[in-house]
Formats: sequence, structure tokens, C-alpha cells
Amino acid sequence: MASLDEGFLVCEFADGHRHIISLDSITDARVEQHRMGIGKKPVLVIEFKHQSGTGRKVWLNLKDPGSWKEEIADLCLPPVEAEDILGVAAGLDPVPAELLLYLRERGHATIDELVDIAGASCHMEVIILIKKEINPIFEKKLGRRMVEFADSRLDTETGKVVRRSWWFSGERHARVLSDTAPFDVIDEGDFVRAVIEPVNAAENDLAIGIVDSNLLLSWPIGGKREERTVPLPEGNYWEGVSYALNNGVLDIHVRKARLD
Repeated sequence: MASLDEGFLVCEFADGHRHIISLDSITDARVEQHRMGIGKKPVLVIEFKHQSGTGRKVWLNLKDPGSWKEEIADLCLPPVEAEDILGVAAGLDPVPAELLLYLRERGHATIDELVDIAGASCHMEVIILIKKEINPIFEKKLGRRMVEFADSRLDTETGKVVRRSWWFSGERHARVLSDTAPFDVIDEGDFVRAVIEPVNAAENDLAIGIVDSNLLLSWPIGGKREERTVPLPEGNYWEGVSYALNNGVLDIHVRKARLD
């Protein structure tokens, strides 16, 4: 659960733990698709500067995270001016620059449209241009990504829901998302904490592992096994896992390895 209260984002976890983030400290707010079980679900990612000066992240599994992202961006992230976009385009090669300006003008486009615009041979060629060339320049200059994929969004200019398209962030749209299973993830510095509910199992029946920056959970239920996948911060090396299960709330601490 999360709420906005007089300049703060208040994150309330299932076990009663609260984490309060000043809106002034937030450097990015975005929605990412993370694999959970056999499908993917949208998760709100908040990046902020901790009082120690280090960067931290919080992953929040909320109903309609896209609306949360837009509201937080309106409150604490500066608007992107036209000259900023043109400046980024000027620093790109001709093909990614054309993709960027096309998306900015249209607001969104399918991958097939972008393949045609780029004259690319496959989808992956365009995705690499977005992830390796366009977004990194925005992140360097403006501190945020500006091109992102969405399974489903409402184009507020046309009133139509657009499926499986790439969007220029912040342009004439709102998210259309379904409910997701509740979990919360927060970076606590030396470890990452994940709180998952409901977990209807005995503690000694739980199987917990980490694969490709995902926390994998399973437990027996009705002759089968319930499975959950919870995203962890990428680029970290994990040293160990400890957990406690109380009244169906699973509290997991995943220790980061020390590399020094």
C-alpha cells in the first residue's frame, strides 16, 4: 500500500513496516514489467536519494501503477521541454533520431511500425536502438527514460485503448492495468527486503531461490505447488537469504555480497 501525504510518499508494507520517502528526493518513477510465474506483471519502481547520499530503489506492486507513476512525476519530476527532446535527437544517429521524433509526434507506435520507420530487419534491432541508444541519452541528460513499452494504455486524446506498443513517456496517455498479486520490495542498503502475502504454507514447506535477479518462491497447495516470482535489483550478487513467515506474511531478507 502507498499514499501521498504533504510532500512524502508513504509506503506501508503488509507486516506494518512503513517507509517514508520525500518527494524532493525522488529521481525517477517508472513502471516495469517483471516476470511472475508464467506471465509478467507491472511494478512501480521509485528511485530516490537516501539521506546518506546513496541511491535507493523501491518496488511497489500496486493497483494501476501507471497512474501512480504519472501523479508522482507531475509532483516531483521536472517537465521535459521540447528543446530537451530536440537536443537528445541531435545527439543520436539518424535512425534512432527518426524513431524518437516519430514517437514524440505520434505518442505511441507498434514495434512493426518502428521496424518500418527504421528500415530494420527484425524487432530486436529496434529494441536495441531504444534500450542502448535512445533511453541511455535521456537518462544521462534528464535522469529518466523517455521511451517505454506497455501491454495496454489508454490514449487520452483518442479515448482508445492501445495494446502492445512503445510510448513516448508522459505523452497523452494513461495506463490501463489489472490488479496484481501483492508484494513489496525495498533496497535497504546491505540487503533487499521482500514482503509477500498471502503465503498459505508452513515455513518448512517453502522453497526459495534466486535466478537471473528474480526471487523464486514455491510451496505445496492442493496437491500442486503455488509459485511466485519477485523481481530483485539487477546487477547485484547475492550472498544469502533469510526469511520469517508470520500469519501468512512472508518477510525475506536477501543479503548483498560484498565485492571489496
